Amino acid sequence: MRKRILACALGVAGALWLVPAAVADTATVGSVAPSADSLISGCTEPCHYAQWTSDPASPSYVVPPVPAGGGAWNVTSWSALGGPGNGAGSVEIWRPTGNQDEFRLIAIGPAQTFPASVVTSHPVNIPVLPGDHLGVLAGYDTQFRPIYLPAPIGDAWMTPHGNPAVGQTMGTTSGDFNPVSSGADGRVNAQAVLTSAPPAAPPIPGKKCKKKKHKRSARSAKKKKCKKKHKH
Repeated sequence: MRKRILACALGVAGALWLVPAAVADTATVGSVAPSADSLISGCTEPCHYAQWTSDPASPSYVVPPVPAGGGAWNVTSWSALGGPGNGAGSVEIWRPTGNQDEFRLIAIGPAQTFPASVVTSHPVNIPVLPGDHLGVLAGYDTQFRPIYLPAPIGDAWMTPHGNPAVGQTMGTTSGDFNPVSSGADGRVNAQAVLTSAPPAAPPIPGKKCKKKKHKRSARSAKKKKCKKKHKH
């Protein structure tokens, strides 16, 4: 009996071993500044920047569609080039509202440090949707630089006049913060890695291990009944 159960367990384990491990899909959006000389726009107070548009020849700052068979995207890390001195910045996610040139601030990552003049990456965990735009927040009186030049004319950024909270909107003609400042031929100094975890694998059909039932013989049952009868 024990041998049968062990063999059954080993058979199930073998079937599980044959199933290949699911691999997560990844994608990269945005780009970091190529050099410290290309950085502009220092901030004496917190300032938010979102990549408004991207030239067809430029890196995209927009979350792509979810891969076939994959799960939802998460931003799992982001990078930026440090400014002329040590500073701090946060990755941001902006989502189009459906109104023309209007975006809603969906998430602000934690404030993270960026040493001067080097590219630094930080882990984060931010759920995003296809169509979301990458942005960045420069901290108060920091040496972090959120924008860099030059870039193709199709690359444009947008920044509100003020300090929006998550859930608030900015836009050229509508939103909680409007009008906004914007500029062409510039890019947000941020790059993000997106990870799409594959859905859980369905259970593997296998042979069920059944316990062997022991049937009593008619003779042994008769003996037991007889013992009970003569017990009195």
